[in-house]
Amino acid sequence: MTETSTSHGAARPPARRGPTSKLSTAQRAVIAAHLSECGLKCETAANVVCVNATYVRRVRRLSERDRFRLIDGEISLSQLCNHRRRRPISDGRIRRFIERAGPGRVMGALDEMTAPTAVAAE
Repeated sequence: MTETSTSHGAARPPARRGPTSKLSTAQRAVIAAHLSECGLKCETAANVVCVNATYVRRVRRLSERDRFRLIDGEISLSQLCNHRRRRPISDGRIRRFIERAGPGRVMGALDEMTAPTAVAAE
């Protein structure tokens, strides 16, 4: 039976299932990443082991060595998921942006940003 009844007879959906194992979130994310690499959809694998799909996607991009470091606790999921935001933008990424936007647009924006501001005459 998937639905439970309240005191007045109305049916309500079951509560979300929490993790039933003693594994850490990082360990469950590694397991879900392995399941998704074996053919399960990422979201399905995440639901099976009760972990966020974002963690599963991030773990899938790790090397095997980094996965072991994650399991052993040398690195954390929060470091992996939030570290990217603090990194400075690389020169290669800037070049790719300029190629997509076009050099004329980029230079126009730079000209607008660096143009002297008009000062009101006294």
